[in-house]
Amino acid sequence: MKDLQALSPTNAAQRVPKDASFAVLSSKTALLALPPRAAVPLVYWRNSAILAGVLHAAAEKDSALGIGLRLRVGEEYSPRLSGAFREFFSCVVEAATASGFSGPLFVRAELPYFSGAGDDEVATARRTVFAAYDAGFTSFSLKLPEDARMVQRLPEVLSEPREMELGFEFRHRVAGVAPSVLSRILGLLRSLGVAPDVMRPLDGPQVPAEFVGGVVVGAEWDPQAPRRQDARAALVTMDALISSVLRSVLDDSVRERLRTYQEREKTGLEDAWDWGIAQGIVPREKDEVLEARVFGEFCDALDRMGAAGTARYVRGER
Repeated sequence: MKDLQALSPTNAAQRVPKDASFAVLSSKTALLALPPRAAVPLVYWRNSAILAGVLHAAAEKDSALGIGLRLRVGEEYSPRLSGAFREFFSCVVEAATASGFSGPLFVRAELPYFSGAGDDEVATARRTVFAAYDAGFTSFSLKLPEDARMVQRLPEVLSEPREMELGFEFRHRVAGVAPSVLSRILGLLRSLGVAPDVMRPLDGPQVPAEFVGGVVVGAEWDPQAPRRQDARAALVTMDALISSVLRSVLDDSVRERLRTYQEREKTGLEDAWDWGIAQGIVPREKDEVLEARVFGEFCDALDRMGAAGTARYVRGER
């Protein structure tokens, strides 16, 4: 473990106890160690019961793991946002410590679309990135800017994470775009020093064969779509699986009340669950049921997606 912890970037290492049983790594370090057809799950949930179930399953299956925080569309830098980043990273560390998880993980911030290349927009974007970096985050997901001027300013926006060789995911469109164009974009990102470790299609699973090797593919977990034999390594988000588990532990009337809250507040299911717990609508003992079911479903998914045993590749074992 000490060898693995030695790979932990300084910004993360200083926020993880020295006697921790796990290491927070750059996603680039974790993902580029994977063989073809392997996969790492990425979980965008902060609920303590869900995190506990996920981490126990990852420990059981010796899986590398990504845990992420999504920013809402239009959310910009503020002191409150800096505090939210720090709080989230602390929650991940506490959950990993409590679970006995020993595999590597990375902590990702999925950032909103940066709207322009002007100095004010770039300064705000950079403050947002720096706040996540300073909190310990080791991976950053951005929608690929359509404005070529903004692409050129990405090294400025991602300054500190780039210097620390942290991980980048770029979310992009595929439909209607020639593979050669996407390959040129990937080459440009590399020449700018912001080479991604993940490219995530936003409009389907198709990824051009012309992509240069070494880039992990972002995908959504779909148990009905087995992966091809020649598939690249993948980073798989688990939103649908966890949402279905969360809904399965509630009766119809509670689900309807949470749905009404979501529509009224324009928020997600996780926020609605937390509200339901606080209001007494969702009994607190449901968290225990939720943790157990997430553990069971997640263990099965890790086996099926090719995530079991991925931690050993990151540790340098074969």
